[in-house]
Amino acid sequence: MGTQTAEKTTYSYIHDDYPEFWDIDLGNPVVMTMEESEHYPVHGIDAKEQWASTASDGFGYVRLGEEYRAFAVNVFHQLHCLRAMRDALASPSDRSPATDGHFQHCLNFIRQFALCSPNLTLEPADALSRDFETQRSGAVLVCKDWRKLYDYMSDNWSSWKEFQNRTQY
Repeated sequence: MGTQTAEKTTYSYIHDDYPEFWDIDLGNPVVMTMEESEHYPVHGIDAKEQWASTASDGFGYVRLGEEYRAFAVNVFHQLHCLRAMRDALASPSDRSPATDGHFQHCLNFIRQFALCSPNLTLEPADALSRDFETQRSGAVLVCKDWRKLYDYMSDNWSSWKEFQNRTQY
């Protein structure tokens, strides 16, 4: 699919003519220390808002091609699932069969992602005996720069909104 030139393949983003991955430059890898945090709890006064902050402009969707076709970006689908699972854990009395079905989908989705991109960092086997209040740091990982991803999402959302404003009249 797509039209290939010497430099780059172009896509129409119509039907099946789109790339498997969003081809953006996230720059150099960044280092992230895995650590316990008081942020992103299941319960608490700001828990829902803190988890909501993991969403991107465009709610995890990008609009690509001349027709601005919508695509979900996998990492934001994962973060959406974590938010949904947190919501279900935080408010078990609000659960319904639909919530349980969504929870099941999200557990399976996160499981598949972990298997697809396994992180082989070795961790001490005494994780459950640690005092997470005092022993907060864990492994150091080399990651893609997710901050740049959020910037791309914001730019894409702005471009989509501009397109909508131009075509409404």
